Amino acid sequence: MSNKTVEFIREYCKSKGWGQSDGDVEEVLIEAKRVYREELSQHRWYNWFLYVVDIEGKLVGYQWGECTGDTSLRDMDIKIDLSQVEEYESFEKSITAYRPKEK
Repeated sequence: MSNKTVEFIREYCKSKGWGQSDGDVEEVLIEAKRVYREELSQHRWYNWFLYVVDIEGKLVGYQWGECTGDTSLRDMDIKIDLSQVEEYESFEKSITAYRPKEK
């Protein structure tokens, strides 16, 4: 399993003197600076998110979850699907928010 974005992360690991295994790539994704998070689905024991992280100025998106209980996704043997890791770009988005009406 290989794609250009994952290969970029492996090269990043190599430049830091770290390992370049799939587990090392996962670790970089999980520990990198998050710039965006969007909830994709909710389940009983975990919620699934799209994360975008900044690695050396490159925006990288991947899907990962957060447990709702006292276990972790790794305890459940859930791993990041590296075939879905891809480069992202930013764009502007308008959001409508709500507040109490002034009296």
